[in-house]
Amino acid sequence: MGKRNSPTNSAEHLQAIANSTSDALIVIDRLGIVLSWNPAAVKMFGYSSREIIGQTLHPIIPERFHEPHDQGLERVGSGGEQHVIGQAAELAGIRKSGDEFLIELTLSTWVSEQARYFGAIIRDISDWQKMADELRTSEK
Repeated sequence: MGKRNSPTNSAEHLQAIANSTSDALIVIDRLGIVLSWNPAAVKMFGYSSREIIGQTLHPIIPERFHEPHDQGLERVGSGGEQHVIGQAAELAGIRKSGDEFLIELTLSTWVSEQARYFGAIIRDISDWQKMADELRTSEK
């Protein structure tokens, strides 16, 4: 019975979920360095794990958001306000191809072994937005 609740088993379950979801799941450290990048993130943004792990998220964030992103990491990392943690936000992402697209981003944060980490669940909502725009246009 103890094996069913073992940390190894939990880690395996989480990894299986991360590998099978259609949402990008990304983990960064308090400096913004990518530590984890699931297969959906590869498909969504076009960067392989090898290309992005160990780098910042700047390649997938429009340049106009680099400074606010970095300031937010610094603020939350030093114990300040958490403006978007735990809330879904619509933002823009950038694919490796350079194409900008609409995303829904939900952030989490936690402290483990005296270090702060951030997790992101990212969903590509550009098709939903396109359909909503077409529906509005057809209703006019």
